[in-house]
Amino acid sequence: MRPIELLERGLLSYEPYLREDGEIIDPLMGEPTQYGTPYHALGRAVLALRGPEEHRAEHLAVAMHSVNASLNLVADPTALPTVSSVDSVTASIVSRLNHRDFFWPAILATYRILKQVSPADAESLVELIKSVDVYASFRSRPPNNWAMVWVSGEWMRIREGLSNNTLEDFDRWMDVFFKNDILVEQGFYQEPGHPNCYDLFTRYHLAACLVDGYEGRWKAQMERLMTTGLDRSLAVQLSDGSMASAYRTTGCSWIPACEAAFFTLCKNYFAQSDPTRSAKAAEAARLAFASFMRWQRPNGPFSPVEHLLPPSYRLGYEPYTADAHHGNMPLGFFARGILDGFDDEPLFEWDREPTVFIEGDPTYRALVHRGVYSAHVNAWANDHYDGFGLVDLTFGPGRYLQWATSTKHLSDPHAWYNIGLALREGAGSEPLAVVAQMDPRPIGGFEQTGESSLKLLARAKGSSDVFQMNLAIDDDGVAVTERMCNRCGYNTLLVPYLRDCGLGYETEVEVDEQAERTVVTLSLGAEQIQLVCDGRAEHTAVLPYGYQSTRGLMGLIRIDLADPGEGVSYRISVIR
Repeated sequence: MRPIELLERGLLSYEPYLREDGEIIDPLMGEPTQYGTPYHALGRAVLALRGPEEHRAEHLAVAMHSVNASLNLVADPTALPTVSSVDSVTASIVSRLNHRDFFWPAILATYRILKQVSPADAESLVELIKSVDVYASFRSRPPNNWAMVWVSGEWMRIREGLSNNTLEDFDRWMDVFFKNDILVEQGFYQEPGHPNCYDLFTRYHLAACLVDGYEGRWKAQMERLMTTGLDRSLAVQLSDGSMASAYRTTGCSWIPACEAAFFTLCKNYFAQSDPTRSAKAAEAARLAFASFMRWQRPNGPFSPVEHLLPPSYRLGYEPYTADAHHGNMPLGFFARGILDGFDDEPLFEWDREPTVFIEGDPTYRALVHRGVYSAHVNAWANDHYDGFGLVDLTFGPGRYLQWATSTKHLSDPHAWYNIGLALREGAGSEPLAVVAQMDPRPIGGFEQTGESSLKLLARAKGSSDVFQMNLAIDDDGVAVTERMCNRCGYNTLLVPYLRDCGLGYETEVEVDEQAERTVVTLSLGAEQIQLVCDGRAEHTAVLPYGYQSTRGLMGLIRIDLADPGEGVSYRISVIR
């Protein structure tokens, strides 16, 4: 499938929710949510420019309706904002915040396309675009990531000669971003919680301004950030093409879409000056495409999250997640990648060289890659969004049976589960102290112990026990040892697993308790993963219901080891 084909398929999946006035309504709420309409307009405009000839006129008409609806809302700050958050239990509308910040780059990018395909239509928008007061219409200010969105749109308006703001105004906005929040040498934009997704999101908008002719006083830093930021984005891209999860808004389909757009910018930017980086960026964009294309539901609107279950499930959604905007924004990002020349096939053959990526302050996260395997360990998790430890484990592109984001149970939405160690006071099915929920902190950070291995020491506040993890990837799989040093007690290995991601069939679980090990085989269609836990099991339990992650409905496997010891050792491998 070509990128333009997926874009058209995704956008047309929202055609049942397109109102006559151009607004995109949410399949569940029945009215517009946040910023769906301008991103739908942008995608349709790209199809009017690059899509099949026989459908271009239709796409142009929709783009004009939708961009007009969006522009009218932006130009009138007193107008009622679209829906912002939803009660996940009853689907009641909870709040309406001003999300106009997100409209601006989509509107200006659409305007630029209209100048090419229909100059008269573009000209009809000029006075309304010129009339927008960014300080009145937009909610956030630098260094908030929302502000970088409208600032990137305003940069396009400045370049088009339609703004009263100048390069000096833009530089003053950049002053605030670069003062404390953009760590140039780490290639990282930081905000509270240090989410990987908003690092990418903000750097993408910065990069778009740079390649669009920025020549201000922050140019040297922005150029350097292209190098360091690309290196970081390559390092945190998982082998399935998505991105290591951390903090809020993980597991959303806009992430691989934004990756594809960002990596395409980098491919073009480094094409002459650094062909090696350019080639790596091109490959990463194709890998992100392989991830992104998985999330078109067979019979429904393009999914806003990385599973295919129906919108009414709101599975893995945060209160501010809804299909109308979180389904159309990724398509808008992907459309901008196409606009910048992305027209490659998805990458399904992946064999990465052994690498270890370790971050200390401010994130304390690490990734190990080798072949088809990627493992992400979060050593400073936020208990509102993540569990400590091995959060992501992926096995290559095009697959569904993987681990991505922490798992929770509906009865306790802040008790997180990752693959890993839990402690029991005695023999039998005793209550568990789950290490992923203890909120430990690293002692001295991560240590690389080989070309594809690492070690972590950590301690929970107030505890004398030191937790140790050793993780290594070889050609045959991922080997992990987790233990509480100098403790001899009863241990359990917990294994959350993807039960149902909306494919129409579920994961089959087979548990084989052998004399000195337990073998768990997970099969989802043609995919099969095997986990081998060392040591004699006293009891195992498969709990298939009540758990979820952003990747779908989850189950939990509990393996209680019979003999006391310091911890657990296990290996996970791809069988097919």
